[in-house]
Amino acid sequence: MVKRTWGGVYNAALRRGMDHGYAAYSADQWEKRKARKMTNEAPEHIMQFFAWQHLPPHLQEVSRPFGEMAETIASTLPRNPERTVALRKLLEAKDAAVRAMVAK
Repeated sequence: MVKRTWGGVYNAALRRGMDHGYAAYSADQWEKRKARKMTNEAPEHIMQFFAWQHLPPHLQEVSRPFGEMAETIASTLPRNPERTVALRKLLEAKDAAVRAMVAK
């Protein structure tokens, strides 16, 4: 089993073709997930829908700010129904923005 570190995640992202900023962001997100696991706080189910790294570059540009804002909300606000509503509405806005980009 390979021991994962921030640097290992960063280098793996660079090998996948991400630029340095995206690679660092990915490693930071990995580190946050690792810290959350250590505190036994389950991640919000909705957070999976804010992933943007798998998208083509022109859609990453649109989706990334929403993912970053979702991470900020999830990591700074207390877990309660209002935080869930904030994330759900942000997801609706992200979906609309991505659809606007791909609309013909």
